[in-house]
Amino acid sequence: MSCCDAATLTLINNAGTTITISSIHTSEGTLRSFSNGGTISGSYGSQQSGLAYSAGGSRGVASGTLTIGLGNPAVSMQLTYDFTPKNNMGNCPCTSTVKSKSVTNGNFVANAAVSNGSSDGKAAITWTISTQPL
Repeated sequence: MSCCDAATLTLINNAGTTITISSIHTSEGTLRSFSNGGTISGSYGSQQSGLAYSAGGSRGVASGTLTIGLGNPAVSMQLTYDFTPKNNMGNCPCTSTVKSKSVTNGNFVANAAVSNGSSDGKAAITWTISTQPL
């Protein structure tokens, strides 16, 4: 087992419109509780969380990209996640990273907050999606 197993990925919807999960691409490991076509309510503060797990031969890493759609017509955003343990044995701590901490498309912006895990399953990435003036 990797220190990064059961790391949490959360999407918080402050955008005022429904978020649709357009696609999930796992580079390494698996992501549970998110599914293609799944939605997050447009109510302020609605959220969904999933757990990332490493796979055999992945050095304990769990990483990938969620593509989400917002609004009508749909605006697309790619939100990354990467949970990497201290070494190839999967030891703690687990480092949480994203490709870019801020992703913008039109008047939508997604900001990432990352926290590393000093013990098993404690690492987390939270993406908060909101609107901004054009």
